[in-house]
Amino acid sequence: MTVRSIDEKAADTALVHFSWDAGDVGTMQLRWRDGLVAELVITFGPQPPP
Repeated sequence: MTVRSIDEKAADTALVHFSWDAGDVGTMQLRWRDGLVAELVITFGPQPPP
């Protein structure tokens, strides 16, 4: 897996764009609370343009 970019959406939220070595892509949205991961949402497949 290769991280392509990280977009910080807020002080406690980041959207990580990644690609697998096999060519597929996806995103991981991470949200922190008190220094720990409070939420992780992983989406696989092509993403719509911003």
